[in-house]
Amino acid sequence: MTPREVVESFWQAMRTNDFFAAGRWLAEDFTCHWPQSSELICGRVNFAEINTRYPAKGAWQFDVVCMVCEGNNVVTDVLVTDGDIRGRAITFHVVEDGLISRQTEFWPDDFAPPAWRRPWVKLPASWEAAAQIPDFSELCARARSVINPRRLTEYAEAGGVGAALLTGDGNVYTGVCIDTASSMGFCAEHAAAAAMITAGESRVVRMVAVDWNGEVMPPCGRCREMISQLHTDNIQAEVLIRAGCAVSLAELLPHDWKTARG
Repeated sequence: MTPREVVESFWQAMRTNDFFAAGRWLAEDFTCHWPQSSELICGRVNFAEINTRYPAKGAWQFDVVCMVCEGNNVVTDVLVTDGDIRGRAITFHVVEDGLISRQTEFWPDDFAPPAWRRPWVKLPASWEAAAQIPDFSELCARARSVINPRRLTEYAEAGGVGAALLTGDGNVYTGVCIDTASSMGFCAEHAAAAAMITAGESRVVRMVAVDWNGEVMPPCGRCREMISQLHTDNIQAEVLIRAGCAVSLAELLPHDWKTARG
C-alpha cells in the first residue's frame, strides 16, 4: 500500500470509533506528539486507550478535508466532532513499512479576526459583526473594573459582583450587584442588561460575571432566564462559566419552557 492508502485506511478505521482497530495501522513503536500540550503518546495501545477514554457526548466523526502526500510523509486536515465539541486536527504522518510510525498533531483554535487587519482582508458575512467584537479577556477586564464591594446602608450593599455584556452592535455594558434586606436587590447581569436596554439594545452576544476576587462565575438561573427573554437570539449567546470554558445560553437552559411552548 502507498503511504496515502495507509493514512486513508487509518482515518476510515477512526470513523468506526474502534480505536484499537485504528491502532492496527500504527507501528509497534509508534509515537504521537501534541506540541501544544507537550504530550507524547508512545505505542499503539496508549493511542487506542486515550482516544477510547476521551470524554465525548456522542460518537466521534472524522471528515478528511484535505490530504497532501510527498514520499513517506502525509499531511491531513481533518474536522472532528462528537456532535457537541468541534475541532480541527492538522496531522503530519510518517509512514514506514506500511504502517504509521510517527504523528505530529496540531489542534488550532478559531479566533476572531483582529480589527487592524480589516483593510487588507475579506470576511464571510457571519464574521463581519464579530470582527469588531472583543474577546472574553476584554469582557472579563471590563467586568472586574466595576467591582467595588461596599456597604451602602445598614440594609444594603453593592459592588461585590461585576458583569459585562457584549451586544450584537459590538457595545459592552457593565453592571454590579445590589444586595438588600427583604430580597429586593438584583444581580450584576441585571444591572448590565438594564444599561443595555436603556441604550436601546437587547441582543447579547457574550456575557460574563466575576466575583469580588475577580474569578469568573456562572450566572444564576434567574439571570439566565431574564437574558433569554430580552431577545430571541440571546439563547445562542456565549456565556463564560469559568476560566477557559464558555457555553451557549441554550446549554444553561436545557429544557427551556419557551421552546416547549413553541
